Amino acid sequence: MAHEPQVLELMNILKVADDKTIGEIMAYRKIWTAGQSARNQSNRAMKELADTGKLERCDGFYRTDSKSEYKEHAKLLTNTLARILMTPYNPIIYREKTFNNGMSVSGSVKM
Repeated sequence: MAHEPQVLELMNILKVADDKTIGEIMAYRKIWTAGQSARNQSNRAMKELADTGKLERCDGFYRTDSKSEYKEHAKLLTNTLARILMTPYNPIIYREKTFNNGMSVSGSVKM
């Protein structure tokens, strides 16, 4: 099993990411072996999620309901949020979160 539920949970937090980023987080969490193995496992899980319609597969990255094109700003934000997820803390991250009143937040972290 490629741990699709955990990968989907990470993608719902990050909104947009590549297989390398997800693999690094999963390796940090001791779910997969670090390096190419983690990247391959994350790619396999992300492809499965895309095949079932839970993720959108784009050119070199995957995304949830975000419309990000994963350019420089999105990559930097994703990388920063991934580094926060790879800490001993239990952060709560809101990226592109819309609240009931119509207001939205882009990149909020609570520790």
